[in-house]
Amino acid sequence: MIFEKLISRRLLERLEEDVLPEDITSKAVKGVKCRAYVVAKEEGLLAGNKFLVPFLEDLQLKVIEAKPDGNYFKKGDKCLFSKDTEKTS
Repeated sequence: MIFEKLISRRLLERLEEDVLPEDITSKAVKGVKCRAYVVAKEEGLLAGNKFLVPFLEDLQLKVIEAKPDGNYFKKGDKCLFSKDTEKTS
């Protein structure tokens, strides 16, 4: 669990480096619903969803589908699907 939190912290640090107070893209898409797929560019063995899924959930993104680590995948396979959660205000 400590290792997962460390990975999550490092990922957040990388995101913070990219988001400045005057970030134009962030302002342009504020409030826009999103969805994302992680699609394999070539075949391989999946590793990292163990860390990525909780990280996305911390960012208020709902992981709809994620292949488990250790699974083989082919080029074009969707390894993860995520979308923003419903906001309640």
